[in-house]
Amino acid sequence: ATGTIPVEWANVVVSDTNGNLITEKVKVENGAIVIDDTIEDPAEGEAVWVIDTVKGKPGASVEVPVFVKGNSDLEVAGATFEIAANGAGFNKVTGPCAAYGNAAIVNNANTNEFAFAQADGKGSAAADKAVIMVLTYDVPANATGTIPVEWANVVVSDTNGKLITEKVKVENGAIIIKTPTTTTVSDDESDDVTTTTTVSDDVPTPTTVSEDKPVDVTTTVSDEEDPVVTTTVPVPDKGEAVWVIDTVHGKAGQPVDVPVFVKGDSELEVAGASFTINSEAGFNKVSGSCAAYGNAAIVNNAATSEYAFAQADGKGSAAADKAVIMVITYNVPEGATGEIPVTWANVVVSDTDGNLITEKVVTVNGKII
Repeated sequence: ATGTIPVEWANVVVSDTNGNLITEKVKVENGAIVIDDTIEDPAEGEAVWVIDTVKGKPGASVEVPVFVKGNSDLEVAGATFEIAANGAGFNKVTGPCAAYGNAAIVNNANTNEFAFAQADGKGSAAADKAVIMVLTYDVPANATGTIPVEWANVVVSDTNGKLITEKVKVENGAIIIKTPTTTTVSDDESDDVTTTTTVSDDVPTPTTVSEDKPVDVTTTVSDEEDPVVTTTVPVPDKGEAVWVIDTVHGKAGQPVDVPVFVKGDSELEVAGASFTINSEAGFNKVSGSCAAYGNAAIVNNAATSEYAFAQADGKGSAAADKAVIMVITYNVPEGATGEIPVTWANVVVSDTDGNLITEKVVTVNGKII
């Protein structure tokens, strides 16, 4: 059926602070509900969103990935939801949302609320294990047992703004605390008692990838007043990438540029990434678009030393040797001497389909000498 259903005002009465009638100063406009058979139905398909179950140690931080389980044909444009860990302190959330168009993740730490929306408003499907975001929690020093990490108030929409929440199944996760076990052994022939403490590890340990790779040694010789700098950089394997923070010379009290670049020709197709780069030198600015990966715009938070980029079309691309990811300018402190490390942290990298490919990117720290 087609047509229009009027929605109209009537009997409007408006007053001000003193109770005086000001109805004549308020104009009202009627609306309508337009019936149109051409409006598309909500997106079809299903998706399963999972909060991972991970191991944590008392008094330490732990990362909890949130990801898509199974290949999903449900096209998601945006979502809002709450995720709370009852017993662990929220530290930060790392994005972008690789599962859905590398959309930016926004959050309210006080209310445990999170949201994302694809920049062009269009929905997209997600591949198995595509990462929605990664949450970091601080495990209390006295924590034991299991800390639940749970969903609440999930609202999901498609390209046309239709609610598709009922098509998304959510699975809760947990942080399982590895607690020490103390064994006391008594010697019958003496008063000596031996106490041994071991860490219980009943939960399967995640697989760790060994990085036994050949290395390429590059030596840079500076002028006579400066030392010789030798940097050892891994050679990228096929389907991998090596990202390097350069080692540069700086002078006390002056700014210095620190390039971040790709080492060796890389076949790994990268669509987006987020990471932290830390230095005790004062941040000045970050320059350029990400020439290494589609000239993607670099966004950053100077207060937290966080950076991110995402290719505009969402597609991944490979990078050539010495392709520049970005250039960071630091202010070297007055009176600085020796070396100032410039180091990577919290690296998250995704491909065209939103799959997490962080383990395929080897990072090399740099420094200001």
